[in-house]
Amino acid sequence: SHIIRILTETVYSATTRTRTKAMLSHLIMWCVTKGLINPDENRVDWRLINSLTPECTSTEQHHASIAISDIPRLVRMAMEIAVSDSENLRKRQTALALVLTILTAQRVGNYLETDGQQVGTEESSWYSHWKDVDLDARVWTIPPQCLKISRTTGNRVVRPLRIPLATETIDILLRIRNLWEGIGIALDDESFVVPRIDEFSRPHKSNALRALIHELHEADLANSNSGFFDPDNKTKIATTHGM
Repeated sequence: SHIIRILTETVYSATTRTRTKAMLSHLIMWCVTKGLINPDENRVDWRLINSLTPECTSTEQHHASIAISDIPRLVRMAMEIAVSDSENLRKRQTALALVLTILTAQRVGNYLETDGQQVGTEESSWYSHWKDVDLDARVWTIPPQCLKISRTTGNRVVRPLRIPLATETIDILLRIRNLWEGIGIALDDESFVVPRIDEFSRPHKSNALRALIHELHEADLANSNSGFFDPDNKTKIATTHGM
């Protein structure tokens, strides 16, 4: 009855309700492991709870996407930056990371440092390293601890994410390695796939990709093109997650 009351009050966001249910489930499991709840006497029937909880009234929101027809133009603009002779290595690497994300259709949080995250010894395992990339087998295997589901639920039993590498994807990965070799640093197995330019012991920042998309959007508009708006919402600019 307590759980039904809590979830019933959460009607404004389906995402918030889902997260609340996950937190409650973990709390119950913690209480069982600590001996505070007898599982034989306190069973939680989630099917019953779901049937007695009113539906959320919110409209599902998605991250801003990009029209398929606009992707080639975005990639072309990003690659112009990536292959330029600019001394701004951070921007060139950001452009490569953007194209890498598009080609592999993965969350940037799998290999780039997320906003507000402080990377210590333990957190470094949250981001993919070069040992996960097999260029010969043409597969990038993202370990379970790098995946969002592992970090949000604590479930380490999930399968790794295996990403097949197209020829173009391998080219981008090699360009990242060559960029670092150009400044005298060879990326080894323990290096992050995309290290941070000003702090090698941390991965590149994910918000740099968002900033670059906005910059390319403004440049595209200035060039008399349509920019990179979400095709379903012309007030929102495309995001990597939406891609």
